Amino acid sequence: MFGKKNKIFWFFLILYSIFSLLLFDPKLFIGGDNVRYITLTESIIEGNGYREIYLPSEPPFKLYPPGLSILLLPIYILFGPNVILLKTIPLLCGIGSFIFMFLICKEIFKEKFLHPVLVFLFLPILIEYNHWILSEVPFLFFSLGAIYFFQKANQKKDIELYFIFSSIFASYSYLIRSVGIVLILACIFYLFYIKQYKKILFFLLIFGVFFIPWTLLNTSMPGSNTYDYWFLKKNPYVDDSPRINFDDFLKRVVYNLNFYTFEILPSTIVPCIKATIFKQGFGLLLTFLTIGGLIKRLKKLNFIELYTIFASGIIISWNEVWASERFLLPIIPIIIIYLFQAINWLSMKLRMVYLSIVIMSIFVLLNIIEFVPRAKNSIINNIAYLKGDKYAGYSIDWRRYFEMIEWIDKNITTDKIIMARKPEFVYFLSGNKSFCYPFTADTKKLKSAIKKADYILYDNFLWSGTTNRYLLPVLRQNPENYKIVHTTKKPEFYLLSVIK
Repeated sequence: MFGKKNKIFWFFLILYSIFSLLLFDPKLFIGGDNVRYITLTESIIEGNGYREIYLPSEPPFKLYPPGLSILLLPIYILFGPNVILLKTIPLLCGIGSFIFMFLICKEIFKEKFLHPVLVFLFLPILIEYNHWILSEVPFLFFSLGAIYFFQKANQKKDIELYFIFSSIFASYSYLIRSVGIVLILACIFYLFYIKQYKKILFFLLIFGVFFIPWTLLNTSMPGSNTYDYWFLKKNPYVDDSPRINFDDFLKRVVYNLNFYTFEILPSTIVPCIKATIFKQGFGLLLTFLTIGGLIKRLKKLNFIELYTIFASGIIISWNEVWASERFLLPIIPIIIIYLFQAINWLSMKLRMVYLSIVIMSIFVLLNIIEFVPRAKNSIINNIAYLKGDKYAGYSIDWRRYFEMIEWIDKNITTDKIIMARKPEFVYFLSGNKSFCYPFTADTKKLKSAIKKADYILYDNFLWSGTTNRYLLPVLRQNPENYKIVHTTKKPEFYLLSVIK
């Protein structure tokens, strides 16, 4: 498969695996989505279906497709909710993503394939995400697999096995993230463009195996917690927020274009550049080169370009409150490919033979500068973790949050319900059902929610002010209804019992 370059391949694969282990973090990611994936897996195993079992009502879950939870099933069945072992799934997917990137670049760049591969190899964000139990890296693995097999299927039309693999990988990527539908549409549009109508039917047949069961389950479940609901909501952190209108949508697109160009893209490709003016300059340059590479490849329409255009449309139109590198990460490898398409073209036009090598070297050097302190910090935290500091590496507010949940685990019976800003963690670490207060200024709604709780975990998070904004005014109205049961060290987090 790897021809004469197999020694180079194995060397880089081992190196990438070592990098991934150097940045490996045995602890939980603080976003909360990882815990939701784990509890959804638990729900499936216990025969409850696809439900949010950390919530008191255990409602059916409609937002994330079950693809990642299904991948976690074997580990969970064998070892239970062991976070470190569950992280082997994204780790293996990350290493698999490198393999597909290597193979794709060999197909596209021929002799110059090592230049984009080396940029991918040293990209800190991809290495770091290889240990988070999130959908980004598994989706990256299956989407890159679909791209590689689709390329091979169209080069050798008589080899149907490649097309079968491509169809399976593309379909499963949709089962991991709903945005995978853009990969499905790209496949169908391209097959229609090259008039491969029989392959469209075959592709749809395979996709239907993944799509139909999830869709039937989703439509049969009550609730509005779906992506179209969040897409149309103006502010997801305000329950009473209205739907966006056309002007709001245009403002969202403009904001996202600006934010991804001047902040997210440079912070992802060259994260060691911190100064605003240099970051923005790099962002503009990277954007121009990426668009240039895309235009260059559009001279002969390909499946990858359709996927990129569709995916970019989703990214820039998604709610700007959530704009982050997580949405860009699945197409970062393609951006790297376009960068070097443009660089190679410039090299030829300017007759600068070594331009690609020079630029690749700059990217690699800058990312080594970023990677080394990250690896050092990771090693220090992991040593502290092994010595018994289970919260090593967390910020002081998250440390207090986890300390409070640890106290709840030891002192509060699991039949008690806790209201908390991050309820997934409360359930996962203590076994107590938990829910978040509504993000609204409506006093009646907040009081009604409080009545459903036995305790309130009042946080002092540095990254969020929603507890002070929404919950505090209501608590102050009737302070006699609450009793402080436990307080952490500064910054103080409080556990309040609700007197009924």
